[in-house]
Amino acid sequence: MKLTTLIFSLGIGLFAGGFNATVYAVETGATADSDFEQSFQAGVAKYQDKKYDEARLSFTDALQKNPQSVQTLVNLALAQFQLGKKGEAVALLRKAQNLDPDFSTPQAALKFILPQLDVKE
Repeated sequence: MKLTTLIFSLGIGLFAGGFNATVYAVETGATADSDFEQSFQAGVAKYQDKKYDEARLSFTDALQKNPQSVQTLVNLALAQFQLGKKGEAVALLRKAQNLDPDFSTPQAALKFILPQLDVKE
């Protein structure tokens, strides 16, 4: 089965005080076992339905089954961001970036989130 990564477009739908980016799902070349895939796809569906806390739980479950999944880390980070947990989102994105430095989504998300932190690095 192919994995789906939530991708967001930073130039569309931004508004003061929050994040309303366009999110869409893309399939990657990675494959996964059925338990992981079920949790992962549930997270994608819940995120797309704007059920961010439920998406967070599904992505957390998927991450426990495959801790090295960069796509899951990014998707979990996006759910955390939507829940207002910017610091946790940054940590997850940094982990994803360290696991796969060539994957551009964590870098783009960090570029958007870091200026919004209350405490600057």
